[in-house]
Amino acid sequence: MPLTHTQLALRFVRHRLSAVHPFEVQASVTNRCNLRCIYCRCPDEDRKELDTETWFALMQGLRQLGTARFKFQGGEPTLRADFERLATRAQELGMNTAVVTNGHRIARRPE
Repeated sequence: MPLTHTQLALRFVRHRLSAVHPFEVQASVTNRCNLRCIYCRCPDEDRKELDTETWFALMQGLRQLGTARFKFQGGEPTLRADFERLATRAQELGMNTAVVTNGHRIARRPE
């Protein structure tokens, strides 16, 4: 369930006073992409991806540090077979989520 503006503001103030406070984390979860934009080299960079359990552990650790917002990006993050599980887990941990996407796959499956 998304946080209210008041809850976000209180969380921000509380964690602003701590030594480490990653309020928002932007994570590239893949370099794969279903487009070949002339300006982007992501699909050309073949990189190993972290597995689902590793992402779960990272999100848990970030949440414990106070992260309130987790932004998925890539490449095209929705190409990961586990994208729905990753987004759901971030939300279960109480983080608001966002995704940087070209929207092609979301248009076919908006849920």
